[in-house]
Order: sequence, then structure tokens, then C-alpha cells
Amino acid sequence: MSDTWAILDDTDSRIVYQGDWQIGGRNVEYNGTTHGLKGTADSSASLDFTGTQVKIFATLDSRKPKNPNPIVDINLDGSLALRYAPDLSSTIQYQQSIFSSSILNEGNHTLSISSGINTSNAIWLDYFEYLPSNTSTPAPFPTSSLTSGQASGHPPQKSLTVGGIIGIILGVVFLLGVVLAVVFLLWKRKKNRVRHLKQYRDSHSGEH
Repeated sequence: MSDTWAILDDTDSRIVYQGDWQIGGRNVEYNGTTHGLKGTADSSASLDFTGTQVKIFATLDSRKPKNPNPIVDINLDGSLALRYAPDLSSTIQYQQSIFSSSILNEGNHTLSISSGINTSNAIWLDYFEYLPSNTSTPAPFPTSSLTSGQASGHPPQKSLTVGGIIGIILGVVFLLGVVLAVVFLLWKRKKNRVRHLKQYRDSHSGEH
């Protein structure tokens, strides 16, 4: 899923308008353009997109007291997602977020907007935002039944593990212990022979 929002102006060719829409726009609006939806039953707009979330931004008209507030039905993938009924004020409200979907499944979706009441108070579509789906996936890393050493014509190299290193150290210590033990035994045997020889000489020295 992408984390960069794509922006579609109300004049984007991917938005399909039907019915009675008024073209407007001021400098404070996105790209200076809007499409005004008034209360006409057959007026609607739809957008097909590939993504995981979508938002709608609009300009809310200043209220005309003799007319009811607009009601807009927003459908997502054929189901009613929101019935939007703003409480218009005496001033125009620009770039208002009128709809934000929940997180959607990766893939294609259809968003549609239609008027739910007859009124001259308008909602002016300004722009859409959506999070695009990831359309490309990384190629899998090639695998082979041969090891790296066999594939290159050389025998595979073996790396020492921690257990192997410890085993080598213990083996060296053991061999060193054996060598020291042998040296000690030889030294002790030699010492005993010297002592016995001295005792023998001492015992026979009085006979001469």
C-alpha cells in the first residue's frame, strides 16, 4: 500500500458527471475549479480508482435561507457509505473534507456522489484524494538446487559456528592438559629414580 496521496481535480477526465452540474471556481479552490451539485435527482458523479482509501473535498455554499440544506448520497462499491447533510452557514466554506473512507482492500473501487434533495443550495466538488494500491511487486530472487560453491565450480566453503569454535578451544585445552599430565608423570618418574638411586648408593656406601 502506498503512503502518498494522489490528488484528482474536479476536472479530471476520470470523473464521470451526469445530470445538472454547474462549473465554478475561485482562486482559493484547488486548481481554481469546482463542479456545483444542486438538487437535481438525476445529477451524479462517479470515480473509478485503484487504491485503499479515498477522500472528497468540496466548497460549501453560503446558505440561502429560503432553501433547505443540500443532502448528498455518497456510495462506495455500490453501497451507501454516507448521507452527507451539511449545516450551511452564512459564509462560504472552502476545501472542506466531506467524506473519508475507511481502509479498503487492495484493488479497484467505484465512488459515486448524487443529490438527495431538490435545493438551490449547492455543494461544489473541488478535488478527490486517494491512496493508490501497489501495482508492482518485486521479482522473486532466483533459487537453485545447487549451493553457491557448486554453482561456481568450487567446493562449498564451511563457516565455523560458535559451537564449532568452542569445540576447538575445548579440544586444545584437553590436549594441553594431556601434554602437561605426561610431562608431570615423566618428571615424577625421573625424580623417583633419582631418589631410589641415591638411597641405593647411601645403603652401600658403608660397605667400603
